[in-house]
Amino acid sequence: AYNERTGLVCYPLSFEDLASGVLPADQGEEPTDDSDEQKEERDTTQKFDMVICSFALHLVDSPSQLFALLWELSTKTRWLIIISPHKKPE
Repeated sequence: AYNERTGLVCYPLSFEDLASGVLPADQGEEPTDDSDEQKEERDTTQKFDMVICSFALHLVDSPSQLFALLWELSTKTRWLIIISPHKKPE
């Protein structure tokens, strides 16, 4: 539905995939013959400008899995936006 409504790509990744560092290659990035040092530097740079996690983090099973997920995302994005409901609105 997301792709049909926005025309943008939605990657089919699980929380486990993200926590393990599985992220898609940058769209439109041309392959290069970089040295190993240049490849390593490029791999450690942020791939995404913004990641929005909306009403989903409560689905992560354990605190250690949540930490692994958020840590990995923090290394791959400039802005990490988490939208979550509060259980007690009063």
